[in-house]
Amino acid sequence: MVDLDLMLSLWNSIPKNETIQEGTIPFRFILIGDPHQLPSVEKGAVLSDFLSVLESKRFHFVSKLEESNRQQPNTNGEVSKIVTLAEEILKYSPENLNLGTKIDESFPKTNQIKENILYKSEVVWLQNIESSTSDYFSRDELVEKLWKEIFYPQIDRISSWKIQDSFCFDKPDFIQKFQEELKRFRCLTIFRSGYWGVDAIQTKIMNLAAQNLFFGKGGNFFAKRLSKGIYFVGLPILITRNDKSRKLFNGDIGIVLKTESTGELRAVFPIEGKLFQFALDTLPEHEPAFVMSVHKSQGSEYDTILIYLPDSIEEEKSNGLLNRQVLYTAITRAKKQVILAGNPQTWEIGIANFQNRNTGFRI
Repeated sequence: MVDLDLMLSLWNSIPKNETIQEGTIPFRFILIGDPHQLPSVEKGAVLSDFLSVLESKRFHFVSKLEESNRQQPNTNGEVSKIVTLAEEILKYSPENLNLGTKIDESFPKTNQIKENILYKSEVVWLQNIESSTSDYFSRDELVEKLWKEIFYPQIDRISSWKIQDSFCFDKPDFIQKFQEELKRFRCLTIFRSGYWGVDAIQTKIMNLAAQNLFFGKGGNFFAKRLSKGIYFVGLPILITRNDKSRKLFNGDIGIVLKTESTGELRAVFPIEGKLFQFALDTLPEHEPAFVMSVHKSQGSEYDTILIYLPDSIEEEKSNGLLNRQVLYTAITRAKKQVILAGNPQTWEIGIANFQNRNTGFRI
């Protein structure tokens, strides 16, 4: 996630040889990351280029983590399908037809999507068995199903929390419950803009929320309109611009809650192991977090990830964004379950497309 310019600034801040006393090691330069994930949005593929150079050196500069600590063995004691699929993505070549990356008749499938469901595999493809024209869900069909089976039940559950006052945010059991809810489920998509992008899908979800929470099931959601949009209890919020003074940074996710003592909605964020609340109209730039781009999800992990694969790739620009690195990054965000939704041909196009970058430096 570090681009070339930022790495250059970091490199230039390292003490020069003439300032270092002989026989001393004044610092250690340690990089931690996964070179197979998406590179920075900006220029360069810094980590992978570093490794390609360092691994060719005479000394041992590189240590590899050989076993995943994110995806635990499944209930049968076997390696998670998430791990094996990630490895097969990295091994992909057009000549190797035996890898399990192809969504064919043998690929695990499901026609259900609900909370806390136990699928027969840690990676499944979501089928639409009710359609006579397609065996996968269209964008709008999927959004409506997600709202009904995942998002609304989560909002309803959060709205039942009894939060007397802000002191509840200091209790360890409440902090744990909050964190578990935050990490339960996330929907990822490849694109930011366009029909299949985050913006369009998020708008569709928020329209469903308005219909249900304003004009339908009022419940305990306390929905309200502000200048920046619609807010309600249970709304996940993603920060998109840094606010260093309040330790809110691009990519941070919180949840809108209401304390009974004040009756007002507040955005609550986990910061350094504690929960902090903020007035909605004072937040830095933000957006709903029902759906995230794969780029934005880097560095995060969730129990269950649903990856939405567009119906088709029509533009050359979009085709470049759909690649092996983005799919590898997406599935490895999940700890327990990956659900693939959308056109399986889009998945196969992405697996076959490798994004090659040259940073252009040598050590």
